[in-house]
Amino acid sequence: MKRNEFVDWLEALLVEKGSEVGRWKVDPDLEDLQIQGAGLKRPVRLRIVRGSPNTGEVPAGRPPVVRPAGTSIQQV
Repeated sequence: MKRNEFVDWLEALLVEKGSEVGRWKVDPDLEDLQIQGAGLKRPVRLRIVRGSPNTGEVPAGRPPVVRPAGTSIQQV
């Protein structure tokens, strides 16, 4: 899953769970998530980063790894 796809997925999941979620500009070409809502004295800003394999960038033809549709995240 690419970084922007992950940010969109996480935002949708947080909204589904009842959180107030917005976006904040990290720089002109990059946004991250900001959580607001009950119990928070001020907004919490998330800084989501990506990583590459030790060999460098993932080849363009390689499909992203995704979780199967309908699979939920278990809370421990």
